[in-house]
Amino acid sequence: MNIPEGFKRRMINILGAEEAEKLFLSIENEDAVKAFRVNAIKTDIESFEAAKPQIDRQKADFPSYAYITREEYPGSLPCHHSGAIYVQDISAMSTVTATEIREGAIILDSCSAPGGKTTQLAAAAGKSGIVVANEYDKKRCRILQGNVERMGAANTVVCNLDTAVLAELYPALFDLVLCDAPC
Repeated sequence: MNIPEGFKRRMINILGAEEAEKLFLSIENEDAVKAFRVNAIKTDIESFEAAKPQIDRQKADFPSYAYITREEYPGSLPCHHSGAIYVQDISAMSTVTATEIREGAIILDSCSAPGGKTTQLAAAAGKSGIVVANEYDKKRCRILQGNVERMGAANTVVCNLDTAVLAELYPALFDLVLCDAPC
């Protein structure tokens, strides 16, 4: 991979020459890790494994519901189309894993497309919780809606509003606000 010179200079300034060189080598020499998580709304690890899904997988060390795969197109598999899994980078999964979400929480996921963290939040909030998934970009909002439906997140409302409008409509309503920008 050809790493842009501007990126290299910024990383050297931030990390120092030695650490930046390690980063550049890892980018140039390693294949991207593909991962997915089991969708806790539709299944659990034990049931997923018992169903013997036809997907190459190895349990990840963290988070507990994550797998690494060597599948070239994991999004084309039946377990993805049924909503049993969500193809998602482990670092993206970790964003929600790092939060303390209680059953019944009212959560705003701002900048929520394509919906990976939204559906994770929906599973964590449980049937008594509510997730408001807001995506400002209309085209991305349609993708978000499709993923929320596929994953079975019935406790999720999808909006296409300016976040300032949401703040005005619902001041101090949410127990948690997640904004993972520019994800």
